[in-house]
Amino acid sequence: MSPNATPQPRRAPRATVAVRTVHLARALAALSPAIATVRTTPVYSDFSGRPRTATLVTLDDEHGRPVAADRATHRAALALLRQQFTLTDWTCQRRYDVRTGRLVPLATPFGPRELTDGAGR
Repeated sequence: MSPNATPQPRRAPRATVAVRTVHLARALAALSPAIATVRTTPVYSDFSGRPRTATLVTLDDEHGRPVAADRATHRAALALLRQQFTLTDWTCQRRYDVRTGRLVPLATPFGPRELTDGAGR
């Protein structure tokens, strides 16, 4: 590497990723053993004149059906994901697969141009 090259962030060693995956899988199983995927969707609102962003969390089982869980369980699942993936941009939809340990962005939804500003085309 040349002395003027910008250092690139190093990837975590595979063992570290494996430990993180197992730790997160166990923590989610402690919340509800049926959780297979966690989907996050940012929701934007402006009801009071101040823009506000919230995150909708959906917990699904292995068949893609929603897991019956209370609000605290959904909040705890989001907190666990944010704790493990600290550098992630949470302003787009994401899906975490408990079996693989992968957090992937979901496709941009289609909608009226006024809502999507041309995104999703």
